[in-house]
Amino acid sequence: MPPVYSGPLQPKKKSELQEIAEALSLATTGTKDDLQTRIKEHLDAYDLSENSQFGGLYVGKRKTRKEEVAPAS
Repeated sequence: MPPVYSGPLQPKKKSELQEIAEALSLATTGTKDDLQTRIKEHLDAYDLSENSQFGGLYVGKRKTRKEEVAPAS
């Protein structure tokens, strides 16, 4: 069974971020900030919020629904 990742990226250790990056098939090199940015951009580009392995990384993110535009009178 693959590991389940959850919680915010900020407090994670570099080794934890590298593990998440590898699981997402992303480069594992760079600084902790580089890894956080790379992972965040990937999570923003590909909605994995319903994915059992990565959904827990969407802490505090709210899905916004498109605002309905009222018809012009």
